[in-house]
Amino acid sequence: MFPAFSYGDVYTIVNRQRNFAFEWDEEKNRRNQVKYGLSFEVAIKAFDDPYAIYEFNSTAGNEDWEQVTGRIEGGLLIALVVYVIKRVKTNGQEIYRIISARKASPGERRRYAETAY
Repeated sequence: MFPAFSYGDVYTIVNRQRNFAFEWDEEKNRRNQVKYGLSFEVAIKAFDDPYAIYEFNSTAGNEDWEQVTGRIEGGLLIALVVYVIKRVKTNGQEIYRIISARKASPGERRRYAETAY
């Protein structure tokens, strides 16, 4: 797993191989687990899927929300993770702030299967 740090309500995980880090609001993570049964800690594994689909999601305020659809849990589950590329540090590392995560819908799973292989 990646190194993890907690600063107040923001939780950060660093992926050194890809030069980006994840962060999220821990309260939002708890609410997401209750609503969708999926924690952000598990959901970020979708970024490790070599067949993941990266897409624009929507614009909220002045932020462009992106989404990734990819396999997690040893490939047993396909998840959709919504995130914002929050900022780029001076070392070039991007910060991905996780907004939400859930199991992919049947249509999203079908599209993933058609594109991934």
